[in-house]
Order: sequence, then C-alpha cells, then structure tokens
Amino acid sequence: MNETAASIAGKEIGRAVMERFYPEQQSLLPPPAPTPAPGSTPPPPPDFDFRKEMHTTRLKVDQLLADGKIEEAETYMEARRQVFWETRL
Repeated sequence: MNETAASIAGKEIGRAVMERFYPEQQSLLPPPAPTPAPGSTPPPPPDFDFRKEMHTTRLKVDQLLADGKIEEAETYMEARRQVFWETRL
C-alpha cells in the first residue's frame, strides 16, 4: 500500500473511530475536508508539507543519534511533534 493511500485511509478511519467511540472529543478533530464540486479546480496545496518536514526530522534525528546525542534527539523529536500537531490537517 503506498503512503498516499495509507494516509487517506488513516485520516478517514481515525475520524470514524473518534466520531463513534469518542463523541465528547469532537472538538479535537479538524474540520472535514470539503468535497469539491464536479469540474472545479482543486485547492492549492497546504503551506505545510508533512512528507518534507518528516524527512527533515528523520535526517536530523538520525544524525543526533549517530553522534550519541540521545537526549538532544528526544528533545528535538518532541519539539517537532508539537509542530506537527499544531499544523495537522
């Protein structure tokens, strides 16, 4: 399964699980993506490129770990997790 299909399925399944089993947590969900009208042009891509940012994170963490800087890597990953959470789609 490629990453795009997995990402789409993950978002849809995650939303369905949250709606069914955690209705009190609905405010944590981002609004559903609007369905484009037939024949309309797609919206521009978001400013935040998850794949690019995750790749950058992975490279940095790999280097920190290779240098034996485990605590620094953990601190960096937590900072990046917060960025990903704040910019989630």
